[in-house]
Amino acid sequence: MMKIHHDEYFKLSRSTYLMGSQCPKRLWLNRKRPELIPDKAATMKMVFDRGKEIGLLARALFPGGKDAAIDHPALYVDSVNKTYEWIDSGETIIYEAAFSHDEVMTAVDILVRSENKWYAYEVKGSSSVKDHHLTDTAFQYHVITNAGLELEDIFIIHLDKNYVRQGPLDSKALFTIVSVKQEVLKLQPTVAENIKEFKDILHQPVAPMKDIGIHFSQPHDCEFRDHCWDHIPAVSVFDLTKLKASKKFDLYYEGILEFHQLPSGYTLTYAQELQIKAHLENYIHSEPQKIKDWLLQLSYPLYFMDFETFNPPLPMYHGSRPFQHIPFQFSVHVQNEQGGPLTHFEFLGSPETDPRPDFIEQLVAATQGEGTILVYSSFEMSRLRELKDDLPEWTPHINAITNRIVDLMMPFVNKWHYHAAMNGSHSIKEVLTALEPDLNYKHLEIANGSAAMAAFESLLKVTNVEVKRDIRQALLEYCKKDTWAMVKVLERLREIGKQAIDELI
Repeated sequence: MMKIHHDEYFKLSRSTYLMGSQCPKRLWLNRKRPELIPDKAATMKMVFDRGKEIGLLARALFPGGKDAAIDHPALYVDSVNKTYEWIDSGETIIYEAAFSHDEVMTAVDILVRSENKWYAYEVKGSSSVKDHHLTDTAFQYHVITNAGLELEDIFIIHLDKNYVRQGPLDSKALFTIVSVKQEVLKLQPTVAENIKEFKDILHQPVAPMKDIGIHFSQPHDCEFRDHCWDHIPAVSVFDLTKLKASKKFDLYYEGILEFHQLPSGYTLTYAQELQIKAHLENYIHSEPQKIKDWLLQLSYPLYFMDFETFNPPLPMYHGSRPFQHIPFQFSVHVQNEQGGPLTHFEFLGSPETDPRPDFIEQLVAATQGEGTILVYSSFEMSRLRELKDDLPEWTPHINAITNRIVDLMMPFVNKWHYHAAMNGSHSIKEVLTALEPDLNYKHLEIANGSAAMAAFESLLKVTNVEVKRDIRQALLEYCKKDTWAMVKVLERLREIGKQAIDELI
């Protein structure tokens, strides 16, 4: 195969082709206005690290290959030339094999020669073949074959969600290999058309006209959302609770952005009507009797409980599956009487060892005795059910916990109390801010579950003792904040219920 020159410029790569396939404006902004991309370094690093780890593990299916990977974009030409050289010299397995055609380049995870025929394998960190994976592999097939290498077949390697780790990872059992050549061949005319269109777009001095739409999150969240959505009001029809995205965009395309613009007679649910009324009239809705009845089921001592989990695509521990939620942290605030002082218990495991055994042992100790255990959403209940399967010896203790659980979110899910500041949501953060405007998560270094997951996984690679200590402290503060928020929400719920009932007397 013919080598390429160092001064050759790649107008499109696989990643930019996929951006253009999702939205041509995203492609243009990525190349011309990268400063608009918000900083989400921790989460993006976690995604990148996961993908890299999965790709490296899949090489065990075809061991002994040569690696053509180049870390720096400026050296991609070297990666292409190494690939071509190895193909010509008779190599049979090449990792990150790179190809170039007509100012377009791509790399495929694994390239294999068998009986003088070539097979391409692309590794995906998912549990099935997705539509955008076909878009991806169709582009690869186009570039590889037009560069002069005939492919007998092209495959997607993905994780088997039913795999359960027993000892060391078994690559052959962990991965599923699926031929996608027939689907890829059908997409070839589209690939050629897209490449021409995307090249033309990158020559344009201004971004292409492209309105917002469902494509902003399909297949991936667009990093330019804030830029493209800056004309949308702070509260809009996109915030309407339980309304399908397609219907929200139908309203938007009709020129309806705000609640007051909704046409008379537009079909709304009770929750949506309440949300609109609260926003337009600064109305606070309360149903005191229902709140009171709900409060009467609580018995002291109260335990305010919250979990944090992570879901690595590669099962890290014995008996775990791909993408399984692994509880690694809890916070429990205990209050023995109404208005009484709080006692706090917490646990934070280490990713180097399975945190589940210590997690459940310490959780049982922190919640032992009588009294209601309050959670916020069904998340903790689901994790406890899974722990019964993973650690069956703890089943009686887990049942004792689940039998005492009450969901603090229910009064807000059922709209027994609703405030405009909740903006259609009943998440703990929105509810806390609505009930206690001066209290929020803004000061925390870790302020959401995704960041907590990324931080916990990062501990595997952090070697600096002080940095590791700071990450662990930030995790503890975040989880503690969640249960403390539950305490404050219950306090306000009692006040709201009592005040509303007093007003009726």
